[in-house]
Amino acid sequence: MAKFRDSVGPSLLILFCIWSGTALRAQPTCQTLQNSVIELEAVKYLLASGDYDNFFEFVSAKTSNEIQTRQFVEELKRVFPEGFLSCSTVMSEMKSPRIIEELVIFEGEGELPFFLYWLVAVFKEEWTVLQYQVSTEFKEISEYWK
Repeated sequence: MAKFRDSVGPSLLILFCIWSGTALRAQPTCQTLQNSVIELEAVKYLLASGDYDNFFEFVSAKTSNEIQTRQFVEELKRVFPEGFLSCSTVMSEMKSPRIIEELVIFEGEGELPFFLYWLVAVFKEEWTVLQYQVSTEFKEISEYWK
């Protein structure tokens, strides 16, 4: 691992980030529930960190059309350009050993909360999203929870 001298390292890092257009910001903190699925937590982290393209590539693979997905991505980039500060899985129910239903809240700095509902299943030994919905309106999301 490369080491920087105290007087040079941080300054060079800051200059590089400014020059490259990369913002220095904290990574989001995501709270999980007991018995959470690591693969699904990694996908939630994509959304929390603002990696919308990869998040929707995963959730939309078998559920929606490309136009709808592109609209979601563009809207999130507009409203939450830096991603979120935190996320928390607030409800999770294992419907069977191969199906999980979850509700997740994402919070930004001074912004409205953002909600994710999804129903995921193990199919051909991989997690697959069967249904999902995203919104800033809790009432809209809560209607999916059964």
